Amino acid sequence: MPQRVDSSPILEDWALLVPAGRRMLAMPDSEVVVLTGTLFGDRRFPDGTCVVTSCVVELDPAGGIARTGSTRYRLGSPSCVFRRWMEEHGHLLADFVRRVPAIETRGPLHGTRTIRTRADHWRPRDPELSAD
Repeated sequence: MPQRVDSSPILEDWALLVPAGRRMLAMPDSEVVVLTGTLFGDRRFPDGTCVVTSCVVELDPAGGIARTGSTRYRLGSPSCVFRRWMEEHGHLLADFVRRVPAIETRGPLHGTRTIRTRADHWRPRDPELSAD
């Protein structure tokens, strides 16, 4: 049986950021993160383009995979700056793993079901309305 080739774009020299006015390196408990890095193998961009992704909904650094709402990425090596920052703060790549639980919704016709991730419904929290 032939093996399927993964044609997902590759993100090299990547780091996790908090999507704010200033791009700050993310902490493992950051609620929302984006990836930045050098992109290869994405037909939308020339190879070597520096990008910032949309919000990351799944991240498996050990498996070398990240997914945003619309794109799956193969992860190359993290950037030297991100590795040094993790080391200085006592973090490991495994600390940043995130899996978004699926939620089930009922459709309007005949009770059809749709599985969506919580990230499909993400919106910035209003601190005044937060129960935290």
